[in-house]
Amino acid sequence: MTRFRQLYQIPPSVSFSYCNSDDLPLINRGEILLPIMAIVEGGVRFPLHSFLIDFLQTINATPSQISINVFRIIMGVIALNRILDVNLTSREILAVYQYKCPGEKSSTSCHLKARNVNEKLMNGLPSSNKGYDKDYLRVTGDWFLGSSVCRSSYGHPG
Repeated sequence: MTRFRQLYQIPPSVSFSYCNSDDLPLINRGEILLPIMAIVEGGVRFPLHSFLIDFLQTINATPSQISINVFRIIMGVIALNRILDVNLTSREILAVYQYKCPGEKSSTSCHLKARNVNEKLMNGLPSSNKGYDKDYLRVTGDWFLGSSVCRSSYGHPG
């Protein structure tokens, strides 16, 4: 885990432990479950970017509920905003994509589906994350800035 912390620039004020989806723990207030692939492939870093937290608040979701491609899209929009000096918001993302959640009995994560297949903010995303959705981190400490936090569980913001 030391190498993982160095490689993905996780500050010492953020604590984490590995969890498998077959045995996810109950989490406390102020903790989140985050798919490891959100960090490795999705570009998520700590503290979580305020745009990511805003998006999670907008769709009323926890980080563990959304697919890796959602993280890829959100972090890609953050990069576009920075590089192109634009101000795309969650509203623009939801104008291009429809947020979809499967039924309770499905093992599929919530995802974004392009409203028009010819109009997307990010291209080249994998069509499936199967096999990469079993590994999570239980994250505590300073994973967010200020008082802006996302939901950590159903019915309990932050």
